[in-house]
Amino acid sequence: MAYNDAFKQFPILETQQLILNELIPEDAGAYHYQLKSARDAPGRPPWAFSFEAESVENTRRAFGFARNAWTKKARIRWGIRLRSEGEKLIGQCELFDFDAQSRAEIGYWLGFEYHNRGIMTEAIGAVVSYGFDTMGLHRIYAQTSTQNAPSLAMLSKLDFVKEGILRQHTRRDDTWDDTVLMAILKGETV
Repeated sequence: MAYNDAFKQFPILETQQLILNELIPEDAGAYHYQLKSARDAPGRPPWAFSFEAESVENTRRAFGFARNAWTKKARIRWGIRLRSEGEKLIGQCELFDFDAQSRAEIGYWLGFEYHNRGIMTEAIGAVVSYGFDTMGLHRIYAQTSTQNAPSLAMLSKLDFVKEGILRQHTRRDDTWDDTVLMAILKGETV
């Protein structure tokens, strides 16, 4: 399969604990609930939230935007579902900002009650493998707050390499926040 094939039929990824598949309008309530729990987590580092966190209706609209971006080969946004809880939607992961079909950014979040259980490590590992092995990408990068120690540790565990700090790169919670740029190249272990 090549890059373009990823946009013919929405890809479904399966791991031991998880199913990653397309978000559908019926997921809006669960998605919104989990997103708010991630946003409101005690001690969370600064994180900018988009309009989809404001209401379930905005979440539904965001799903439409994501579907439209997928049809334009611009984004693949997966819902993360936990097998042991009846495929309950607990978060999301996405590849986007594809450049020349060779690199992409990865983004992700997980509902608060599912933190620190290895779930996101498993999900990111599956998405990175898909990006390299199936889509033929050469580079996948992530940007996260310098204050987001759990995310930085997870990316390091998955062999992402810190490439630098983007000073005052993101406005979060009415303050400017530095961003760490981390990346993994095809052929580096996952």
